[in-house]
Amino acid sequence: MWIRSQCGKILMDCDFFTIEEHGVKYAVITLSGKSGISVNLGTYTTKYKALAVLNDIQEWYECSYGETFQMPQDEDVEI
Repeated sequence: MWIRSQCGKILMDCDFFTIEEHGVKYAVITLSGKSGISVNLGTYTTKYKALAVLNDIQEWYECSYGETFQMPQDEDVEI
């Protein structure tokens, strides 16, 4: 699944996702089996916002028509 990072500087074919705690923020991380690297796709102020984004990724993937999911900015995520 192709995803452009929150900052817009990375476009990556992603295989797996997780949430990592970074101090007081939470990052949605891709764990790419193809490239063997992990990349922070977006950072959010709460774990619930990061989980909401993971839910959005799952929904997008299930209904995908070949488009790229854009990681939303923290302030644009509703929980």
